[in-house]
Amino acid sequence: MIAVGFLLLVVLGISIVGVAYIAARPQWAAYIYLATLPFVGGIDRGAIIPLVRPSEAIQVGLTAAVLAGGLFRFFRGEPIHIRLTRLDRTIIVMAALSSIWPLFWLFARNRVPSGNDFFETLILWRLAALYALFRGAVRTPAQLRKCMWILLWSAGFLAVIAILDSLGIYKMGGIWTPSITSDSAGRGGAISKPRGAPCAGRSIASGATLAIAIVGNGRPPRVS
Repeated sequence: MIAVGFLLLVVLGISIVGVAYIAARPQWAAYIYLATLPFVGGIDRGAIIPLVRPSEAIQVGLTAAVLAGGLFRFFRGEPIHIRLTRLDRTIIVMAALSSIWPLFWLFARNRVPSGNDFFETLILWRLAALYALFRGAVRTPAQLRKCMWILLWSAGFLAVIAILDSLGIYKMGGIWTPSITSDSAGRGGAISKPRGAPCAGRSIASGATLAIAIVGNGRPPRVS
């Protein structure tokens, strides 16, 4: 019992130090998210933390740290500039419509929305919040280049694990077990052959991560 309490105190202390560091250097929120996403993005909701995915919990924690740093600088008297661009307004409208429209049609068809329906209406809001996090945290071309390098290295490591998984040399099980339990023809049963989806849960998700990393690093860095 004492050991568990000591471990919790250590974790709490590390968390406080991490939050303070990210609050002072918000670009590290982007670095940490990019480094961890390829490996936690495929973990199902509730597998580690009730009701949420680990990637969502990481995003909430990083966003809270960045906002805490912004509030501290605001109360200290530093000027805070918030500028909404045409893209920002478009994302807000799209997220709002994606939340209202599906629920409207469910009510129009005399159906009561379930918990999953409400969760699905929040997807674009979460992505919009992620966009706002990166837009506020990454402010210079040097920081953007570092983001691209982190994404490339983490995706490269994911590619190595995917190759080993496909060859049957090394497989990641447990919370990284693919959530799909039927084959491409829709038949039930476990998938026996390697699928190249070691961390992302689905092989197409692993491929999408690698494609984003390659395409993103092929474009010149731009910061608005």
